[in-house]
Amino acid sequence: MALRHRVSRPVVLVVTLWMVLVGWTTFQFFPAVEADLMSASVTMPLGSPVSATASAVRRLEASAEQLGQELLDETGRDYFSHVFASVGDQPVASREGPIGLSVGSAAAHLGETTVELISADERELTSEVIGNRWRELTGPIPEAVELSYNTSDINAGDDVDVMFMGPDIRALQTAADR
Repeated sequence: MALRHRVSRPVVLVVTLWMVLVGWTTFQFFPAVEADLMSASVTMPLGSPVSATASAVRRLEASAEQLGQELLDETGRDYFSHVFASVGDQPVASREGPIGLSVGSAAAHLGETTVELISADERELTSEVIGNRWRELTGPIPEAVELSYNTSDINAGDDVDVMFMGPDIRALQTAADR
């Protein structure tokens, strides 16, 4: 005669939740994947002149160069292989469509600065740490509509992204403000 012991589903659920709450297990929906490429994309107001976008991109590029020099002074190692700036396009950000397909976006109000890092095997700092320092050095760009940094090979997207559509721009602006 064999004895069978059944554990009820609620008990399993409670034990599992307890394990997560006390830190025995961790959960990360989309973990950050170490990248050898970081980018900062800037979107200026629609209709902005190229000169305004170029100014914002120069600021991103200058802070990246400053960071590269700080890392060299701090670690004795040049962490940056290449810095590339683009005005009128966002080459790295635009490839984040489904399955890495380019969604193609070229306009005077778009800009991007991309930094190619040395291989992750050769550096002590993660791309996330380096990217956060880059963000701090750059500071805010108040005239920009959007400024986003990408420091991971896998990006799950924005936490919340809302788009309003309609024929009346004033009504859309009112809805967005609310």
